[in-house]
Amino acid sequence: MERNEAATRVAEALISTERALDDAFGRMAGLLGTVTQTRQDANWSILVGQDAVNEIAAALPEMTIVRDRIIAAHRRLDRWQKRMGVEAEMQGGVDKPPGAQALGPEEPQRLRVA
Repeated sequence: MERNEAATRVAEALISTERALDDAFGRMAGLLGTVTQTRQDANWSILVGQDAVNEIAAALPEMTIVRDRIIAAHRRLDRWQKRMGVEAEMQGGVDKPPGAQALGPEEPQRLRVA
């Protein structure tokens, strides 16, 4: 497989994964909203489903860590791409903001207990 073709294949899989993760965030937020709104619409006590609300809400920070790791992997792949002198051609891909390499931490943030 030619280098540019291989780089494009990896880039497409990475972008697809990033989009799926962002979609999952939206769906998770929608689920949380649906659970709480449905409880209100049914005129049930705030206690109904609270354990489920807690579980859904607890998953959001964990998903943020996953997102940080995907971003870190993206940065590492960008560096390898440059080292190898290849270009990944994305058809309909998303442009990075100017200075994207400088944004955010190089490594994922670790959660700390307060």
